[in-house]
Amino acid sequence: DTSTRLRRTFTKFRAPKANIGLRCDQALMVDIDIEVPAEAQRMTQLILNQFPGGLIRRRGDSSKLALLYRRADLDGVYKGQGQKRYCHSGGGVVELFDNSGAQMGIFSTGLDGGDYRWDGRSPLDVCLNDLPPLSLEQWGVLRQLLTREGYVAASGGGAVLHKLPKRNDTPQLATGWNEQVFYRVGALVRQGVDTAAILREAEQWREPGYTEVQTQAEVADMVQRWERHIEDNRDPDYEAWRDGWAFEEAGNRYWDLDAMVPILQQAWRTTNGHLRGEHIDQYGQTRKQSYCDRFFLDPDAQRVLATTVAPEQPLITDDRISVEHKGRDRHQIDNYARFMFCSNHLDGLPFDENERRFFAIVCQAAEALDADFYARFVELCHSEQGLADIAAWLRSNYSDELPSRPPVSDTALVADALMDDWVVRLAEIVDSSHRKYPVAVIAKDMAKIVEHLTDQRINPTHRTKALKRGGWSIGKINGKRVYWRGDSKPPNIDDDLLGEVCSS
Repeated sequence: DTSTRLRRTFTKFRAPKANIGLRCDQALMVDIDIEVPAEAQRMTQLILNQFPGGLIRRRGDSSKLALLYRRADLDGVYKGQGQKRYCHSGGGVVELFDNSGAQMGIFSTGLDGGDYRWDGRSPLDVCLNDLPPLSLEQWGVLRQLLTREGYVAASGGGAVLHKLPKRNDTPQLATGWNEQVFYRVGALVRQGVDTAAILREAEQWREPGYTEVQTQAEVADMVQRWERHIEDNRDPDYEAWRDGWAFEEAGNRYWDLDAMVPILQQAWRTTNGHLRGEHIDQYGQTRKQSYCDRFFLDPDAQRVLATTVAPEQPLITDDRISVEHKGRDRHQIDNYARFMFCSNHLDGLPFDENERRFFAIVCQAAEALDADFYARFVELCHSEQGLADIAAWLRSNYSDELPSRPPVSDTALVADALMDDWVVRLAEIVDSSHRKYPVAVIAKDMAKIVEHLTDQRINPTHRTKALKRGGWSIGKINGKRVYWRGDSKPPNIDDDLLGEVCSS
């Protein structure tokens, strides 16, 4: 039998210079050709968890290894000729040896060095019929597993699709049939086409040798990966993006206000050209427009005639600034500014309860004084006798010593006025449910919660600002964009809050 012939060959040639191989007429091999040990071990474990029992062959001291199985269906077409390599954009290849005539090295020295060895049993000790069998369906599931983990076919024919322009932020690069379908699926997902329609169209892309179920399984997986990618890499809100730029007319350039770095107009368009979104124009029509074009027409976009920078003044300062007083050399001083803001509304200056830069004074008078009082007061201030009378009145009524502590700021009153009613209602629901803090909700669920509480669609920028004022933070947990409330980011996401709010 095969084992006896292999044993005799191996005994005769202790260290041959060429591979001793096994034709893949009945055998199946998964060649994990990955140099990174952690990734090689991860993929090996994923495959063995789903298809246990495969014989493990290693190559020297490298992380590369192979798994040996056998065909359960000897007459089945496991895959077309030449379609075996699955590549990853981060490096590494997984090859599926299942074609007639293909061979796998089982003993001796690899062509690139390193002796082949087996963990535990080897083909010398195991009859081919005793190897773990894989059916045609299982072989297809294995290909889906590779695709799901970011490994895509590096060759193959099948349906020819028009290539779509590549985006720099796609989940991973790909080639061949998978690439064409992958980018086509991405375009449809971005257009808002539902999954059922995409799967119906996928029938036109089916590759020879693939069943309808296999093709739809791969396309469905691509849809899910694109949806996760788009959700995790959404374009910033236009208003938030716009506020980070200013256009300088004299230099015909744009300034990145976060980094205080200028950028020429063409480079600015190249950098931001992929950003676009829908908005309602001045005529009430919904338009889809690039952020750059919208910025150009936006009256609220920041524009300046020119910029001036002191000779040795850095563009970004921390707490010191360079100044030059009359008759004195230029020197460094503390960089601070003091402003006085007056408003007839409590929400005139947005900040929260932890704000320390502002001292808020809320006038508690319910009604203004008689208009004549203000006119007489101004007249008094313009005469020496009037000022003396005011000073005498102050000494008589407010001559107590100054308190040892400063007065209390009315910051809390301002923060409460800034709080939207729906934010207060959401806090009441969360508090009444006796949840343990912190609590996290995915962004999609929060949008539905806010829509339910307000009975209207709230602008994402306003929603985020209002939630932040209510003590909610925003970030990512397990790759998902979430809002959370509490002192620290929680490890888990609350999936029940949406149902509780919408049912209340």
